[in-house]
Amino acid sequence: DEGITNGGGLTVNVWAKGWPGAWNPWVSKWGESGQGWQLRSGPANAATWTVRGTGGNDDMIGSINSNDGLWHNYTGTWNATTGERDLYVDGVLSATQIDPSLSYAITSSSHLALGARDAGGNAFSSYYGGRLYGVRIYDVVMNQAQVNSLLLSTNSVTVPVLPMPTKSGNHLVFSWSNGTLQMSTNLLGPWTPTGATSPYTNTISTTNTFFRLSIP
Repeated sequence: DEGITNGGGLTVNVWAKGWPGAWNPWVSKWGESGQGWQLRSGPANAATWTVRGTGGNDDMIGSINSNDGLWHNYTGTWNATTGERDLYVDGVLSATQIDPSLSYAITSSSHLALGARDAGGNAFSSYYGGRLYGVRIYDVVMNQAQVNSLLLSTNSVTVPVLPMPTKSGNHLVFSWSNGTLQMSTNLLGPWTPTGATSPYTNTISTTNTFFRLSIP
């Protein structure tokens, strides 16, 4: 908290798939009772960038509906020099305001929480059941161009496909060019990394075993 306040601002960036319950966070530093911050869900299926103690509207609600079950990138910035607070969804400005105070109410006793909220004293709640990836927190304020530089081009995202294995005696041999080979005894998981590099040789047995590639 001290580094962010003295450093001139804050940027919180996260990829998320799924929608938290009402007012629940993807990333938070308490963010209730007048202290801390939360990058979280809000009304009308729009993300909300909550920062406490700035003198402005604590719960700055975005204008973009992103509750569609797909991956989205959420970024909240706060400028301690100008008081400007911005919320981006997939690199597009979704809300902005100027806070009159050039500080926010820090919450030193609370943990930084991913997919939850900590009220202090190791009391966690408001759990998020979706997926998170690539959480980044900076003690500087990113502009829109810098926020977009964190995004992956949709043309560069590919679904990893594990090629058909070849049979060698009583073994199956898997080969792949990139990604992590995972295995499970159930299609629904849980999936465990094999730790293997390509090619991977598996002994055929009577136990159902499933394999897949994961990127990352």
